[in-house]
Amino acid sequence: MTTGTQRPRRTPRKPISAALAAFAFLAAAGSARGQIVRPEDLPGWSLVPSVQTIGLYEDNVILNVNTPTSGTFLRVTPSLETHYRGPLGFFSASYSIDRERHSESLKGLDDLARQVGTLSFQSRANERTSLSGTANYITTERPEEVFDAANLISTVRRTTRLLGNVGVEHTLTPKWRANVDYTLTVDDFGDATEVRPGARTIFDQLHAALTVQKTERNAFSLQYDARNVVGEERTFRSVTRGVFWSSSLTGRWARKLSPHFTATVAAGPRLSQVVPAVISPSATTPTEWKLDTEALASIAYRRNDQRVSMSYTRTQSLGYGASGFINTESLEARGAWLVAQRLRLTVRPGVYRNSLAGLIADSYRFDSFASYYLASWASLDAVVSYKYQDRALALADFAVTSVLRSRTRNRVAFGVTFRRAIRLE
Repeated sequence: MTTGTQRPRRTPRKPISAALAAFAFLAAAGSARGQIVRPEDLPGWSLVPSVQTIGLYEDNVILNVNTPTSGTFLRVTPSLETHYRGPLGFFSASYSIDRERHSESLKGLDDLARQVGTLSFQSRANERTSLSGTANYITTERPEEVFDAANLISTVRRTTRLLGNVGVEHTLTPKWRANVDYTLTVDDFGDATEVRPGARTIFDQLHAALTVQKTERNAFSLQYDARNVVGEERTFRSVTRGVFWSSSLTGRWARKLSPHFTATVAAGPRLSQVVPAVISPSATTPTEWKLDTEALASIAYRRNDQRVSMSYTRTQSLGYGASGFINTESLEARGAWLVAQRLRLTVRPGVYRNSLAGLIADSYRFDSFASYYLASWASLDAVVSYKYQDRALALADFAVTSVLRSRTRNRVAFGVTFRRAIRLE
């Protein structure tokens, strides 16, 4: 149910055929580092300090101007991690901060720091039950790092995310197992300005699954997901609030095609609340229920240090303010290779269709990352990233000349990373 001052509605565009890195831009570097020597994987405590220095070129830094603004900048990222491996589980904690220096045309963006903190654990409570959990904090001036799952491009604004997840898996019999996990995400997209609204979102999800391992190669699951969005959008004139619910029930089949290939298919109905096409002039507008499909199809290859996968998904993994759930349909491929124990390559092309409050935006991406290990503690890194989006989405971005205006963002980066794992006896 939504309440607040009436706001104008825009007519949805007709669909156009469609579907940054698995991690936000340079967070991809963190996923590729440390593949050669990992003392932190040994039992006991370890401390992993690192620092990355990179130079970047971006061709569309600010989207709220008539002409794309390109520029170069230097980013320095110190970070600190700690790991513990014991007989019953694993624990890790990390924190990093970015500092930036831009070229003369973009001096106003200096010192826009990104901070990221993460806690995670895995523990075996007994022979049948295991526990896991994650807590993540990020504050950034680049909302696309929060919108990564939907590949949305947005203007520079201070964005903060808090995410917590806890899960339990229990083996019922040699063939049957059950798992339940809960995820809470709190996003703050800043206060309202003259050219865009402010938004805050609380998104939580409860996932439960019952799985049977029919044969060595085949596993079948019945999965239930309950989602909730509590959101708020603010302008200088009004405040709009919304509460939305969604439930889905899917069947999932995973088959091991060969020692290195695995295929997965999942599908089922999803019933969710959406903003109606016409907002009532009264203070309260009831939401509408919409029946849709939750779906997943993927194939993955894994052998030693080679990983290749392709997946199609149709799901709700994000919310935005009082507009409710962001429905995302995507087709993605991911690959990672370690060449001659020195060169790590990763790629991630993808096609996405996102809908929010009756509006549709199509976007595309191609991210690539290369890291050459000079030693076990030093690497040369390079990133090339291309992103395109055909329009703004709902109230998420008014800071453009027109909501129908497309936007692109190309980035090229080169740098060096020093990372040393220290064993704590």
